[in-house]
Amino acid sequence: MTTLYKILTYLLVPVGLLFALTTALLFAAAIQNPQLLLGLFMVACTAIYIFVSFYIVVGGINQDKPVGVVTKKWLIANGIVTGVYCGILFFTCASLTMSTENMNEFVTMFTNNFKRPEEISQDQMLGILKSSLIVAVVLSFLLLVHTLLSIRIVKQYQHLFE
Repeated sequence: MTTLYKILTYLLVPVGLLFALTTALLFAAAIQNPQLLLGLFMVACTAIYIFVSFYIVVGGINQDKPVGVVTKKWLIANGIVTGVYCGILFFTCASLTMSTENMNEFVTMFTNNFKRPEEISQDQMLGILKSSLIVAVVLSFLLLVHTLLSIRIVKQYQHLFE
C-alpha cells in the first residue's frame, strides 16, 4: 500500500504544479467574478493536498523523520476538499462521457457561444471533448484513490505526525 501511495504521489506532482499555476493565473479573474471562487478554491486545495502528500512521502516516509501535527492537519483538511472536488468531477465527467447526446449538445452550445477556428470541425471538437473527459475521469479517479490511501497512511505512520 505504501508503494502504491508513493507511486501515485510522484505521478500527481506534475498535476499539482499545473493546478497551482492555474490557481495563480486565474486568481485575479476570480476576484472580479466571485462565481469562480469556489471552483478555484477547490483547485487550490487540490494543489496544496498534492504538495503536502509529496512532502510527507519525501520528508517523512522515505527518510523516516517526523513531519509534525500541522502537516497532518493540512493533509486532512485539503484531502477532504480534494475528495469532494474529485468526486464531483468524476461523476460529472463519467456521466458526460457515457452520454453521446449530452456531449453533442455541449459542443453545439460551445460552438454557438464561442468563435471556434474554422479548420476545426464539429466532429473534431467532439473528439477533443471526449479525450478531455477521459483524462479528467482518470485523473479524478487517481486522486480519489490517493485521498483514500492518505487516510490509511496517516494511521499507519502515526509516529511521523507527533
